[in-house]
Amino acid sequence: MSNVVVDAKFIGVSSSVMDVLDSVRLELTFLVSFGLLWLLCHIFRMRFGSVPASRKPKVVWTAGPRSGRAAPKDSASADPAPAKARRRSAARLAGGNSSNSSEAILDLQNPTHEQLCDGAWVVAAMQHLCRTQVQRSLELYRDATRAGLDVGALTPPQSAELFMGLVTSAIRLNQPRDALKMLRECRQKSSGVNSALLASATRMCTSKQFYKECLEIYDFVAEDEALVVDDRSVWSCLIFCAVEAREFRRCIDFFDKLKAFGAPSQKDYGNMIRYASTMGDWQMSLSLIHEMREASVEVDNVVYNTALA
Repeated sequence: MSNVVVDAKFIGVSSSVMDVLDSVRLELTFLVSFGLLWLLCHIFRMRFGSVPASRKPKVVWTAGPRSGRAAPKDSASADPAPAKARRRSAARLAGGNSSNSSEAILDLQNPTHEQLCDGAWVVAAMQHLCRTQVQRSLELYRDATRAGLDVGALTPPQSAELFMGLVTSAIRLNQPRDALKMLRECRQKSSGVNSALLASATRMCTSKQFYKECLEIYDFVAEDEALVVDDRSVWSCLIFCAVEAREFRRCIDFFDKLKAFGAPSQKDYGNMIRYASTMGDWQMSLSLIHEMREASVEVDNVVYNTALA
């Protein structure tokens, strides 16, 4: 009799356990699946996730151009340029050896006397610094000239790249007077200022609102009568700078030269109408509006209001 009671109790407990397990079967399935996934991920990480020491980015210590405080640099992330560009830049700066880009970074901070006198190295360093450290690019050029760099020995393409970087860097740093000095050095020490350099300087000065300085740069470059400027954007910028600087006597000449190399845009006509309105010349304003209509250039309300002002 006692055996029957024990069996009945055992059957009852087993049934209760099975009922509990049946009610939480979904939760148990989830826990088991999650545990298996975690175990697989852990095994995968242990097998493939470790990075060999040779592949880890090398950390070098270098001093910045301004603060003498040493700071760690990650050679894989110091330069935001793509990896291929970094390797090319490092190869050019380190004399063709691209195995260690951190050496190139250190060379830029503490170049040797031989490197400062090497025109090809200075040009390559300038191209790199103009994208990353604009102020340092100007300092490097001054250091190179003091060390004895012969700018006249550079090839015409090297000279053009060098002074393109110097002039645009000076304007970016809000130093248009220094840009004009660089243009003078370009004329004295190299083959002269080309139209591409003038176009870059003109556009950048206009965007920086250096209107008078832009006109001064043009006046200096225009002393070379052999230089032909066929870039319409140069004349458009000069018209705008002349109006903003209130150098109205120059507007007509710039506008004629612009039309010699292509049709003026709506903004060009708008600037000329501003000039005519300021001078009180309503006949010129009317003539320009007729010219715009003949050239199928839109005459909007701003142009009409400027002409009537």
